[in-house]
Amino acid sequence: MDRPKKILVLYASAGHGHEKAAKAVAEACRALSGAPDAVKIIDTIQWAPTFYGNFYRRSYLTLIQHTPWLWGLLYYGLDQGWIYGWMRWVRRIVNSITARKLKQLIIHENPDVIVTAHFMSTEVASHLKQSGQTNAKIINVITDYLPHHIWLGKCVDIYAVALQETKAHLIRWGVTAEKIRVVGIPVEKKFLSRLPALEARKKLSLDPKAFTVLITSGGAGIGSMKNIVKRLLGLKKSIQILVVCGTNQELRDVLSASAKENALLKPLGFVNNMDECMAASDIVIGKGGGLTVAESLSQGKPMILFQSIPGQEARNAACIQKYKAGLVANSPEEVVRQVIKLLESPAAMEAVKKSANEMYIPDSAARIARLALE
Repeated sequence: MDRPKKILVLYASAGHGHEKAAKAVAEACRALSGAPDAVKIIDTIQWAPTFYGNFYRRSYLTLIQHTPWLWGLLYYGLDQGWIYGWMRWVRRIVNSITARKLKQLIIHENPDVIVTAHFMSTEVASHLKQSGQTNAKIINVITDYLPHHIWLGKCVDIYAVALQETKAHLIRWGVTAEKIRVVGIPVEKKFLSRLPALEARKKLSLDPKAFTVLITSGGAGIGSMKNIVKRLLGLKKSIQILVVCGTNQELRDVLSASAKENALLKPLGFVNNMDECMAASDIVIGKGGGLTVAESLSQGKPMILFQSIPGQEARNAACIQKYKAGLVANSPEEVVRQVIKLLESPAAMEAVKKSANEMYIPDSAARIARLALE
C-alpha cells in the first residue's frame, strides 16, 4: 500500500489572514487525505531568529497603525517589476540568513507537497526546489484578490488564486496559464454553511428582529471603530451593533461602558465564532483584508469597506466595489450613509447580496487540498 502524501502547510503569523487561510487548507487536507498525521502546519516566524520574528510582526503592525501611507509606499513601490527585479536579490540574502532553520526543517521533513500561504515561505521553498534540495510540489495560495510581485516564485508549480482577474495579472507577469487555478480564497470549514440569521441571533442572545450591523477591523481592532459606533448610535434607529474589538482591550472597555446605556450595542473581544457573528448580521463593516472579505462573501453578506490600509486591503476593496459585492466608504459619515441606504432600500440590499454570492467561490480549501493530493 502506498504511503500517504506528506503535506507541509506554511504561513507567517504577521496578520491573522495568512494563518486562517493556512489552517483552512490544512483542515481540508487532513479531511480529504484520510491521513491527518501526514499533514503539518508550520508558522515560519517561529523558525526565524527571535529578534527577527518580533521585528517582522511589530514593524508591520506599527506601519499599518501609525504610518499606513509608508506601508502603501513600500507596497506599491515593490510591486513595480523593475524595482522588484532588484529587491528580490536583497530578499534572497535576507531569507538565506533568517530562514536557515526553516530551510533545514523543510529538508528534514522532505514533504511531497508544500502549500504556502505567505510570500516569505514561497520564496524559501522555491529556492530550495531550484537548488535541488526538495522535489516537493509547491502550491502558492495568494490570500488577496489581486497579486503582488512578492508572491512570485520561479519554481512554484501551482498558483491558487481568487479571481480570473488575479490570474490575468499573473499571466501578464509571465506565469503560464497552466500553473494558475482560480479556486477562491480558502476559509475555514465552519464558514461553508450558512446559519439562518434568526437562529444565529438566538444562539448569540441578540434581538431577533433588530437590523444588525457587524463592525470588525482585523485581529488588532484598529481604526475608527469607536467613531462609527458613536454615529450609528446617534441615528436613534433600532440598529443592533456587534463590534469585534479583537485584542484592543481599551476599545472594548470604552464600548462596554456605552453598552450599559444601550442594550443594542454588543462589544466583543477576540472571537472564534466569526461565522456566527456574520450569520447574525445584515451588514459587515470592516477593512479590506483578504480573509475578512472571503468570509463575508461565504455568508453572502453585503460589506461596507472602510479605512482599508493602502496596499493589499485597498486593492481588495477596489475589487469588491468593481464586482458590486459591497460598498466602499472613505469617512465615518459615509459609512453611516451607506448603512442607511441598505437599511432603507431592500432593492439595494438584494442587489449587493446577489453580487456577493456571484463573486464567492465555495469550497476553496477543499479545491486546494485536491490539488495537493492529485
